[in-house]
Amino acid sequence: MADGAHFGTAAGDLIQGGRNTTRIEGGAGDDILIAGSRSIDLYGGAGADLFVPLPVSGRVTIRDFQPGVDRIDLSMLGMVRSVEQLRFIPQEWGVRIRFGDTMIEVRSRDGRKLSGADFDNSLFPIAHYQPPDVRSTILGTSRAEVLSAARGGSAVHGYNGNDTIFGSDLEDFADGGTGHDSIVTRDGDDTIWGGGGNDTIRSGGMDDLILGGEGHDLVLGEGGDDRVAGQGGNDRIYGGVGDDRINAGSGADYLSGDDGNDRLFGMGGDDRMVGGLGDDLMLDLSGDNLFRDHAGNNMMFGGAGRDRMFGGSGHDTMRPGAGADLVAGGGGNDRINSGDGDDTVLGEDGDDLIIGGPGRDLLYGGAGNDAIHGGDDDDRLAGNDGNDVLIGNKGNDLLLGGRGNDTMRGAEGNDRLYAGEGDDRLLGGTGADTLAGDGGKDMMLGEGGADLLLGGAGNDTLDGSWDDDELFGGGGDDLLLGGHGDDLLSGGTGTDRLTGGAGADVFVFGSSGSDALAPDVITDFSAGQDRIDLSSLDLAFVGEGSFTGSGPELRWSAQDGMLRIEADLDGNRLADVVILLEGVQAISEKDFIL
Repeated sequence: MADGAHFGTAAGDLIQGGRNTTRIEGGAGDDILIAGSRSIDLYGGAGADLFVPLPVSGRVTIRDFQPGVDRIDLSMLGMVRSVEQLRFIPQEWGVRIRFGDTMIEVRSRDGRKLSGADFDNSLFPIAHYQPPDVRSTILGTSRAEVLSAARGGSAVHGYNGNDTIFGSDLEDFADGGTGHDSIVTRDGDDTIWGGGGNDTIRSGGMDDLILGGEGHDLVLGEGGDDRVAGQGGNDRIYGGVGDDRINAGSGADYLSGDDGNDRLFGMGGDDRMVGGLGDDLMLDLSGDNLFRDHAGNNMMFGGAGRDRMFGGSGHDTMRPGAGADLVAGGGGNDRINSGDGDDTVLGEDGDDLIIGGPGRDLLYGGAGNDAIHGGDDDDRLAGNDGNDVLIGNKGNDLLLGGRGNDTMRGAEGNDRLYAGEGDDRLLGGTGADTLAGDGGKDMMLGEGGADLLLGGAGNDTLDGSWDDDELFGGGGDDLLLGGHGDDLLSGGTGTDRLTGGAGADVFVFGSSGSDALAPDVITDFSAGQDRIDLSSLDLAFVGEGSFTGSGPELRWSAQDGMLRIEADLDGNRLADVVILLEGVQAISEKDFIL
């Protein structure tokens, strides 16, 4: 709804105009279009549509009437009982119909002239809202009265006053009129119009049509597949058992579908919607709304505003739209698209798909094997428990794997990826990324950009790939691959294998982590290009000579196609640090940083 206009969907819609509505378009489907209290244009669109004019001082215009397909319901104009009460004025484009002070302009869809003969089966003064076999009409007054329908079904009009209206076991039409009314119907497919005032409406167990009208109404649908339109005011609407369709209208409304597969539409205002049991659809495209469901596979769609969505135990689809939203999937395998804004999403239990949008989002998977995609900005993604897939996409993102064997990719931006427990796979993507392992056997691939790779306690594989990267193996027996670029490699503790790859690489060693019992191996050292950094040890280079015992010293020896580098740190002529170089026969002091 925008600027006095209502627009339907491709399904069969019930659309009620308000006091400021000037245009209603039903769209595809068999629609019911109810005019408001001023001049208005009605477009049925495709399908067999029902147009319901109301008494106005201006003109009601039906823009695309199809004789023999569409119908016009005149029950809201007053005591219309036959076609003879109407005046038909044929026009080149259709016909004008006058009843009292009300003018209805009917334009044919094909542009041809119409007359009264075209409406023999299309004008139903009391059809749809008032069954054709109604046996009595009960009219109230301006006083507060108790009005009861006859056994055979009745049309009950409360008019002014705070009335109490009781229906029968057959199809009734109840119009509360103005005032704060109480309307209770029984069996039968009833039509109830609360009218003005703060009304309380309780329908029976059949398929009822309920229009709350203006005011703050309480509607209890009970059983049956009901159609409810709250219209104006802050309404509370309960669908009851059955597959209900509830349109809240304007105002801050509370909608409860209860049991059944329900469709709840907020239609403006800060609304609260509760689906209940069944597979429900909840939609509100404006306002700060609350969506909640307990069971079933539900769909929730928000719009502009700060929405809160809470799924139940089923497989839910949740799209909050623009605004800083909070979404909690609950149980089940949920699909959540956060939309625009700085959103917080909790997948909770189940194997969830979470997709962030524009904005700085917080996306948490919870238990289960989740797939989480960041959006365009700087997002925070956390897999928590389970074997998760995390993709940062654009922006400088933070990815936290948590427990389980996770796969994480930063994609674009300068990202930070932390593996957590389990055997994880980390891919940096483009940008200067930080990849950090934890417990388990992790695999890290820096990809594009100058990356920092930090191994954890397990036996990890670190591959810098492109550009000038820094690789630190940490604990465990690690494999470090510098790839392209001038890389820095440090194995840490454990028996590590280091391959610099293309470029002028630097291999860094300290006082521990590579000794005679568990030496590290450099597989592709290029003398004169690569260097070994031992600057933290303050060593004197003695070449191929023996240790002298005069202090910390560095020596090397070649044997069996392997060059052995030894460092005596305490002057006891024993090697405290041992490094092996594959395929190297000689080395000089220039190949070290001392």
